[in-house]
Amino acid sequence: MGCMRKLVVQCTVPVLDTAPDETEEEPGLDRLHSAQNPPLALEVTAKGDVDQTLWTMSNFIMSIASNRFGIKEQHATKTTTAAPIPNRREAKIVQLRQELRTLRSQYKKASEQEKVSFAELRGVVQERLTTLRRAEWHRKKGKERARKHSAFVANPLKFTKKLLGEKRSG
Repeated sequence: MGCMRKLVVQCTVPVLDTAPDETEEEPGLDRLHSAQNPPLALEVTAKGDVDQTLWTMSNFIMSIASNRFGIKEQHATKTTTAAPIPNRREAKIVQLRQELRTLRSQYKKASEQEKVSFAELRGVVQERLTTLRRAEWHRKKGKERARKHSAFVANPLKFTKKLLGEKRSG
């Protein structure tokens, strides 16, 4: 935010302690608008109602902060409609399901000799799939348990009330 006054005066006068070519600056009218003295700057610039004062104050704070710290560019936020990215185990489960479908269709088309090997392959893939699903179930259960634990530690009475339900009348 720039200075709202059109005329800014800088006062410089020679001081006896300095050399003849040097001057020492005295604070001029622009001292009212310096970042070191925000209350005076607000008094000068925000003469008016409360809304105007709040607007001026917020702009003043934002300009000082952006000058001092810079402006951070915002990145695109995640949309809630997008599906979450599956973890490694979930991706492997999807892959094994696809493999099982392929093996089932190949099993149906195979001769009697090949059906034995396809059945054995399907058994191995199903066992691996069962193991992965069980591990994923335990992971989700652990997350849910940790979430409930933190909710209980944060507010035990609220958690218990929610767990047991509202008090019944009658």
